Amino acid sequence: MYPLKRGLLEEGKVKYIGLSEASLSTIQRTHKVHPLTAVQSEYSLWSLWSRGVEKDIIPYLEAEGIVFVAYSPLGRGFFADDFSLQGSKEDVHHYLPRFQGDHVTANQEVFKVICNLSASYLELDDEIIHLLDKTFDESNTYGSQYPSMLIGELEK
Repeated sequence: MYPLKRGLLEEGKVKYIGLSEASLSTIQRTHKVHPLTAVQSEYSLWSLWSRGVEKDIIPYLEAEGIVFVAYSPLGRGFFADDFSLQGSKEDVHHYLPRFQGDHVTANQEVFKVICNLSASYLELDDEIIHLLDKTFDESNTYGSQYPSMLIGELEK
């Protein structure tokens, strides 16, 4: 943990700490130094492709009594009815690989499959389960969550 944070903890100025978008190894290392209260991570339909949060992070958090805080359940707005990339060039979406070039077009096709499923009543027969498995296969992920230089920082 950074000296500034450790000093604030020792002085009693910070009682609870949490992390955002951290890898499992970062969570484990930090929790050894000071008990974590919460971990925040993107958790939306995008998460269905990798299931990394479900496979690795959430089981650890549950075992340690750490709260999981999901953010961006609508995939940074992508899965909202009115999503558009027509906004300002300063909009963060323009810098995220999922929303660039061919990636956004390919991801819109995946969204069409999702939209064709009824949210009010859904009976999952084998055909629908197969369609969902095929749609949410990791090979259908177009564009990473963050630019590669940031991914490397998150995984430290």
